[in-house]
Amino acid sequence: MNRKLCPDYRTQLLPWSECKYILQGYCSAVGLPKSAGDFVKTLRRQFIELAHRVDDAPTNESDLYFDADGKPHLHQLTRLPAPEDAEKLEAIMKSQLPERHLLDVLHNVEHWEGYIRNFGPPSGSDPKLRDPLSR
Repeated sequence: MNRKLCPDYRTQLLPWSECKYILQGYCSAVGLPKSAGDFVKTLRRQFIELAHRVDDAPTNESDLYFDADGKPHLHQLTRLPAPEDAEKLEAIMKSQLPERHLLDVLHNVEHWEGYIRNFGPPSGSDPKLRDPLSR
């Protein structure tokens, strides 16, 4: 059973004639401005505030450096120690998750998503096998 993928997501969207009646309630529920102009002003203000916070944040000069071409690079961060209960959590997860073979996982993903249709012979011709999926 393969799901057929919709080539254009926009065909699944509600038409604007239906959206305009629920827009005010939706904007109120999620805390967004109700007009396009106010939305743009709010978004612009939030971006500027974030840029100022990033610019004002203290930097550790040893984390950032520039090479001879002027490209910025970050040094690799030092690894934090594992939390105290990490091993206990790992043991609980392993006890509750069944062990799976990689080929079984790939088979299940193919069954639900049908990703193999994107792969084929480099020549583009049809495979000569009767049942290429199971082969």
